[in-house]
Amino acid sequence: MTIQDPIILGISIALAAIFFSIVLFTGFRTSILRESGKKGAPCSLARFQIWLWTLIIPGIAIINWALRPNDPFTLNETCLILLGISVGIGVTSKVIVSSKKASKSNIYAFKDDLQKGSWYNELIMDENGDFSMSRLQNLIFTFVFIAVFIIGFIHQEKLPNFEYQAYVLMGISGGTYLTTKGINRKREDSIQETNKQVDTN
Repeated sequence: MTIQDPIILGISIALAAIFFSIVLFTGFRTSILRESGKKGAPCSLARFQIWLWTLIIPGIAIINWALRPNDPFTLNETCLILLGISVGIGVTSKVIVSSKKASKSNIYAFKDDLQKGSWYNELIMDENGDFSMSRLQNLIFTFVFIAVFIIGFIHQEKLPNFEYQAYVLMGISGGTYLTTKGINRKREDSIQETNKQVDTN
C-alpha cells in the first residue's frame, strides 16, 4: 500500500474509527435496527442491511481518501448503487409493514419467543416466528458482498467496482425477501379478517 502522507493517513484512520464508533453505538444502543424503529420490536433485516452498508462504505471511503489526498472525497458508482439497493429494500419493507392491518399486539406476537434467542434469530425469522429461507439467503448474500467489497479495496487500494451481475443478484435476493414478506403480511391480514368474521357470527 502506497502511503502519500502519514499525517493524512493517521487523520483518516482516526475519522474512520470515530465514524465506525458512532454507527456501531447507534446500531447497538438505540432501537434504530428494530422494526419501525420501535423499542421492544424485533430486529428488521432491511434496517440491518442499510446499517451495515452505512458502516462499511463511508468508513472505507475515508481511508481511500487518505491514499489519494489530492483527489476529492467521493463515492464511486458501486458505492452509490449498493447504498441505493439497501435503501430501496428498506423503504419497500417499511411500506409493507405500514400497510399491515393487524393490531400492534399481533405484529409482534412472536417477540417473546425471539427474545429467548438472539438478534440473529430475529433477522432470519418472519413475522409469524417461522424460519425464513429467503431472509437467510438475503443475509448471507449481504455478508458475502460486504466481504468482497472489503477484500477488493485491500487488493486494489481503491474503491472496488462490481460487475452488473452482482447488482442483479442482490436485486433478486432482495426482491425475494420483500415478496415473501409481503405474502406473509397478506396472509396475516386474511387470517385477521377471517377471525373477525367468525367472532361476529
